[in-house]
Amino acid sequence: MEMVPFLLRWAFAALLALTGAAAWSQTMSINVRIAYEGSETIVDFSQANWRTEVTQIRLLSCSETDECTPVAGSMPAVPADGRLRLPRLFGLHRVEFVGAPMAWKPAAFEVLWLQYLAPPTMAHAELATLANRHAPVLSFHVAEGYFPITVERLFAQPVTNFTGWAVGPADVQNLGGSITIGTAGTAAQFMAANGYHDLRFYLRPDAVASTNAPLGTTVPAYWLSQIRDTAANEADHRAWITYFYLFAYDEKLYSGPTGAGGNHTVDRESVTVEFHKQAGQWQPRFVIYAGHLPDQPTTFKGCDEPLACNAEGSQSVLWNGGRLAVPWDRASRWGEAPIAYVAHGSHAMKPARGYYFLDVLGPINATEPAGSSLPGRYRRSQVQPLDLSSAHQALVFSGLLIDGAVNVNSRVFPFVRYPIADWLEPGAGGRPALDRTAFNECLGPGGACNPLVVRTPTIEVVPVPLRAGQVNDIIVRGTGLDFGTLKVTGNCVDPPIIVRDSQFPAERATIRCQPSAAAVQAGRLALSVRAYLNTNDATGVSLHGDTPIELSIASIGPEPLRAGELTSWSIGALLEQATQVVWHVAQAIGTFVAQVVNGVSQSVQLVLRETGWVSVGAEFRGAAGQTLGRQDFEVQVGQGPTVNAVTPAEAVAGQTVEFSVVGARLPAGLSFMLDDCTGVVEVTNAGSAFDRRFRCTFAGSVTAGDKAGGIGPVGSNGSPFTSALAAFAVRVGAAPAPTGFIEEFAPPLNLQRWTIDGQIPFGANIVGPVVIDTDGLAQFGAWGRISTFGKVVFSGRKIVIEARMAGTGGGRDTSFILAEPGNIDNLIMSGDTNYCGWGMYIQSRGVYRMSGPNGTCGADIPVPHTGGSTPAFMEYRWTIDGDRFTAERGPTLQNITQSVSATLGRSVAGRSFFLSIGTASQAYSPGTFDWIRVTTTEGTAAR
Repeated sequence: MEMVPFLLRWAFAALLALTGAAAWSQTMSINVRIAYEGSETIVDFSQANWRTEVTQIRLLSCSETDECTPVAGSMPAVPADGRLRLPRLFGLHRVEFVGAPMAWKPAAFEVLWLQYLAPPTMAHAELATLANRHAPVLSFHVAEGYFPITVERLFAQPVTNFTGWAVGPADVQNLGGSITIGTAGTAAQFMAANGYHDLRFYLRPDAVASTNAPLGTTVPAYWLSQIRDTAANEADHRAWITYFYLFAYDEKLYSGPTGAGGNHTVDRESVTVEFHKQAGQWQPRFVIYAGHLPDQPTTFKGCDEPLACNAEGSQSVLWNGGRLAVPWDRASRWGEAPIAYVAHGSHAMKPARGYYFLDVLGPINATEPAGSSLPGRYRRSQVQPLDLSSAHQALVFSGLLIDGAVNVNSRVFPFVRYPIADWLEPGAGGRPALDRTAFNECLGPGGACNPLVVRTPTIEVVPVPLRAGQVNDIIVRGTGLDFGTLKVTGNCVDPPIIVRDSQFPAERATIRCQPSAAAVQAGRLALSVRAYLNTNDATGVSLHGDTPIELSIASIGPEPLRAGELTSWSIGALLEQATQVVWHVAQAIGTFVAQVVNGVSQSVQLVLRETGWVSVGAEFRGAAGQTLGRQDFEVQVGQGPTVNAVTPAEAVAGQTVEFSVVGARLPAGLSFMLDDCTGVVEVTNAGSAFDRRFRCTFAGSVTAGDKAGGIGPVGSNGSPFTSALAAFAVRVGAAPAPTGFIEEFAPPLNLQRWTIDGQIPFGANIVGPVVIDTDGLAQFGAWGRISTFGKVVFSGRKIVIEARMAGTGGGRDTSFILAEPGNIDNLIMSGDTNYCGWGMYIQSRGVYRMSGPNGTCGADIPVPHTGGSTPAFMEYRWTIDGDRFTAERGPTLQNITQSVSATLGRSVAGRSFFLSIGTASQAYSPGTFDWIRVTTTEGTAAR
């Protein structure tokens, strides 16, 4: 109710005392009855004791601010039978009965009776559906003691529960004799016959307790409406629905200087929804909250803490006037119902929960809380249209029912805030314009007021495919999931339940359901989710409209799904006409089209490539290939096997090669395919989850060139999964003639065999000088090396390298290297060096790395060595037999004086190598080779 400054109360009481109370008698007076017959409004004053004094009747059209103007051409004649017949009225009017001036009576007192008239049916039938759909939800403060009551409860009680006075501008003595309240009958009967515009008719304070009602499962509300749709442009068409509530008592419980001043019996409050027309339909655009005086500044202060809200917060949203409009898309709503937060005691309607500062009068101010965070304090409105012709006839009473301010604001509906458009007019009656922006930012995205409003939970069901025969966790994402109660229904074996996430209860939840036999047979599960404000909310709000949520029931395995593994897919067709299911899975490999037999698709096999949540679509097609529908869902895919490399990248015809498949999470049993390489077997005793080994043989007749290969998942031998995990190629050289490799250097260097490439094959762009002199010696300067890379490769179970060489400088490191062309990290090396006093040494890296402690001088690998370094020419023999490596030397090969041996990390059988010889850096050069030869056993040296 509009707040009355408490300092005015004593003045008003004095005024009433001066005018005097109407006389009490057994008989209730009858002055003017309003009746509606057909298309006419009947104003019956036939029983009024002033009937014979009427000399003229005036009809005026009035605005919501009580500004009335005569209706053009309307000066009804005084009917002889005392029954004034008017055409059906629209809008607010006033009828005035005027008597003849008397010599002793000033002209100002010639009016005998004034009464406002309103349309009998103020609720447009075309808006009835919208009125029910958008009926407000009210949120009451936890300590609120007075709640909305019905018209019948308020006015069907004995008339003696009310008291009344009549005050100017009419003749007080005349009216005092005309209006008698009496002691029999109901207040409604009295009001229907005595609607004088200035009559005070107040509920007695001692009758409040019996009039009040406890908070029920719903709250009663009444609605009236107005439509303006005559503009040429549809976008300018407007409609308004006002919902009003009646209370037995307005209990001012302000904090601040005002205190409890201004309490009064009977209160009425309202919320209005404004609609704009779009494409022929009315759409809600604003919620208008009404509270207190029409020109009173109000500041929203929020809450110190969003849930408890025991004190005002730091928000500061100011607007002027007792009405505030909030855009529909930002207003607090439950489903399609706006939520109004009811101020504690005063019942003013507010847009958010929290504290409101009221600038009452000058230095006088007050603060009041509104609404609650508890779902049990929210109630839906049980609405009915305002109809003055029957059920609500007591409300034809246009006098003052609220013992408040001496002005129009002490009436009740329909004689306040009507016509609605007038009440909302900018600055109507000199009051501040309707504020339509104050709360926009505060309730917008990220706004500070959002924690202080409630909005209907929203849900998005993550459509994971459901499995038959087990309880499925159906993931729900959304907002506001922690408010009120969520209930799920569906065709599950046991009633489905919804569990809120303990860490993010407002945003995440899980529905648990095992599809019933009927659901499995149908291939789909139908679920309905409704949100209820509280245990008294019998209706709830569907969180997905009128169509239930449908989820497919699919058979997908094995569990859990992992990328790179073979999976089997089938699904129940959601349409009886479907003959095919086409699977849509991004970057997957497999057969995507399945035939539908007996309503279920046949299985298809797929290998998924992506990880995480992967979008899957099952498209259902008819016999003509037309799309009938589609079921989209997501599956969670974990990390599966990945292949990083397959080595070696080169091989020679006529040899058996062992290939290494390097990666992560590699299971035994992968599919290995390589063109022209037969007899593929997995070397099971040498594999791990990071390195799987396969062996196959290239026949000697195989044509040289690149051979395509692929790695597929377990169980996927052949198309289309040949290369599902990796595709690779191996360059195969022709089978060599069965002779060894001999190089006795003579100028110029044989470039059919050798390349002067320094460190390039090993990843460094460093090439030192190499000279073949006339004596047939290969002279190597700093970083000088030559190799057979890309020209000659060596392979075999046993490889023997013999050479005559020397390091001729003060620092020496003259050596040979055997390295795999496809992976230069896999190498075997030996030579002579005075580095760290090693002398003749051997070492290996990559898969050939020897076991044992690292070498001296900071070496990161073992370096077995023997003897000391010598600048003299020596003849060397290096023998690699499987995984055994032996280095020998002496003045001649027939006179071996030193040797050193070690076991390699793996056998050289089935592997291919190129040969590199030369020196190291400037500090360990120059070096000289006289000759070198290579022989292989069960292998080849091939160009």
